[in-house]
Amino acid sequence: MKTCKKFAALCLVAGSVCASFTSTASVDAFASEAAVQNLEGIFAQAIDSSPRLNIAKEYWNIGQARTQQATGQLLPSVSLLGSFSQNRRYADENVVVDGRLVTREAMDKYDGEKYTAQLRQVIFNWQVFSARGRAAYLEDQSEADYYDELSGLLLDVAVRYLDVLEAEDALYSVRSEKTAVEKQLQQVEKLYERQLVKVTDLYEAQARSAAIYADEIDAENQLGLSRVGLMEVTGNEVGRLYRLDEGAVIPPVIGQLQDWLTKANSQSNTLKSRRFGVRAAEKYVSEKRSAYMPQVSLIVQHQKSDIGYENTSSPRTETTYAGIDVTIPLFAGGTSRAGVREAVSQASIARSELLQVQRELAKRIRAAYLLTNSNFMRTNAAQKLVVSTQKSSDAMHKGFSFGTVTSVDVLNAVRDRFIAERDLQKARYEHIKSLLQLKREAGVLRSTDLKDINSLLIAPE
Repeated sequence: MKTCKKFAALCLVAGSVCASFTSTASVDAFASEAAVQNLEGIFAQAIDSSPRLNIAKEYWNIGQARTQQATGQLLPSVSLLGSFSQNRRYADENVVVDGRLVTREAMDKYDGEKYTAQLRQVIFNWQVFSARGRAAYLEDQSEADYYDELSGLLLDVAVRYLDVLEAEDALYSVRSEKTAVEKQLQQVEKLYERQLVKVTDLYEAQARSAAIYADEIDAENQLGLSRVGLMEVTGNEVGRLYRLDEGAVIPPVIGQLQDWLTKANSQSNTLKSRRFGVRAAEKYVSEKRSAYMPQVSLIVQHQKSDIGYENTSSPRTETTYAGIDVTIPLFAGGTSRAGVREAVSQASIARSELLQVQRELAKRIRAAYLLTNSNFMRTNAAQKLVVSTQKSSDAMHKGFSFGTVTSVDVLNAVRDRFIAERDLQKARYEHIKSLLQLKREAGVLRSTDLKDINSLLIAPE
């Protein structure tokens, strides 16, 4: 529990995001759809409205309540009992009547009172001890699940936010390409009227113009879907968003693959949850085996009563009792042995699930690490390609004005230029996403990472 509490203290930094942005951004930035929203503000909304995060929080609350219940079994229990009764007692009695012994029924009517105060304290009950330990581990597991869900929400919000920015940039690029193609088409049409270009060049320009209109429709549709995806996690309409600065420097992944695997082994909430589950299952085995052990309790009792055996009237008595209650189980019809077998199997399942999660997590970390490095290199290559295609496009336009190249060559250069531009945009966004994914899998994704990304954003024009 202490380990998980330390992690909780670190992750509670995310709460400061909610507090700071709820007090400022929620009033101004979220007031209307037209307001400009940044990544931290969107995350604050998502925390408040996420059903999955709320479910995880309630499971954590349930775990805390169950731990308190199990702890209560170890503490003294005090009970008071009072009873008041009206009694009628019929009994045969022998009396002498006229010198003869006669049996007749006699009735005795009386009130009775009985008051008892009892204190019971567990001295030894391994089943209760094990249940307390199991409840504590299950509470730690639900806590780790909560913070795992929180980091997952942070990643989900960031990815969906970046998806919207990527779709906006792609739409802007397509529209810019459309403008360039339409300008080229107008030039070709004028030249064709003067019989200076072939009809095939005109048809090619018209085809490119029609194709770019279709691309624009696809880009608009993708932007709409991306905004709907972001709205899903916030529960609110999405307004204008801060965009990624074109000059923003996205850092590469730091450290070797083994470093990230080591971090995941010690900090991953997914692994922590499974490990707590294994410990809880082992405690459950101990709890079931305790069915063979004796139970010892201390009992202190004080009683006042004027009721005797079978509610007979008796003189008022006051009794104080202190003793040790020992229960030794002998035979339970085989239920204890069956319970132990069940618990052992559950513990074996928990250990196997932990091993499976470890392997899957290592696979995801390797994939995210390789993808992040690949995206970093792709970004550098895409930047060079953008410069080259820009120069090629400019050269083709000049060549066309001198008549050394055809309009098809110009259109191809324009297409290559804008494709390279969109590839660069995609590489930059994928680099950020894969870096966040790597940190999330390793269990080191924090609200500070969100702030780092937010620092790369600028207000839209």
